[in-house]
Amino acid sequence: MALPRFFVSNENATGYLEGHEVEVRADSATLHHAYRVLRIRPGERIEIVSRDVWDAYEAKVIALSDDHLIVSVLKHLSVRGSRIPFDLIWGWAKQGKNDVIVRQATEIGCERLIPVIFDRCVVKAKGASGIKRMERLNTIIESAAAQSHRWSIPTLEPIQTFGEMIGTLETYDAVIVAWEEKSEPMLSQVVDEVLQGEPERIALVIGPEGGIERDEIDTLVEHGALLASMGPSILRVETACIAGCAVLADRIQTVQGHEDLSQDTGL
Repeated sequence: MALPRFFVSNENATGYLEGHEVEVRADSATLHHAYRVLRIRPGERIEIVSRDVWDAYEAKVIALSDDHLIVSVLKHLSVRGSRIPFDLIWGWAKQGKNDVIVRQATEIGCERLIPVIFDRCVVKAKGASGIKRMERLNTIIESAAAQSHRWSIPTLEPIQTFGEMIGTLETYDAVIVAWEEKSEPMLSQVVDEVLQGEPERIALVIGPEGGIERDEIDTLVEHGALLASMGPSILRVETACIAGCAVLADRIQTVQGHEDLSQDTGL
């Protein structure tokens, strides 16, 4: 059974040595969840991940309450992750849908999450309400990262305009746009072709609830984006985001697994 995992401050990161007792600094919500919800008690083992440094350790709880945590460090854990990170860029949706998107994209393995206001976005996040929504999404992301035993917490970028997103796309080796008006090739085929070029970072673009306008598609293609189909069904934005991320994660893991096998066997 996997041990509970918590993301903690990196303030004492240099003191996380095997056999050392360390006072771990974490926010009150994390400590409350550990003590009151999971009911972790002294003597139990947990995993802690130092923020920003992203080093992970197995530790035994010495003392725990709503305001402090002292552990004995048992061992450093080897960090495992995808060699090819992928990010999700999606059309900003209604609040509940955004919650689902960031939670499940985090669980699947997405590294960066970028919400965008397309022409057909139903909701336009503005002012204080937009800030509160982003704060809520960050909380969901951290919870999902801990629950799914991620080695780091995905980054949630501020909401971008379509023009800002086009500038962001310049930082990627490959950009794939899932478009409902595209019948072929399938997303998995496009991903496989992209992976042959050994990209360092991939972006998946999913349009808003109303779809992507033709002129937006033209602009994306002009900037090097590849179009892909996700089948004949018209998917909800949250379904398309999760299905698309799952395809990317699967194909990347498959390629990575083949590479690991080749290295192990000397092929």
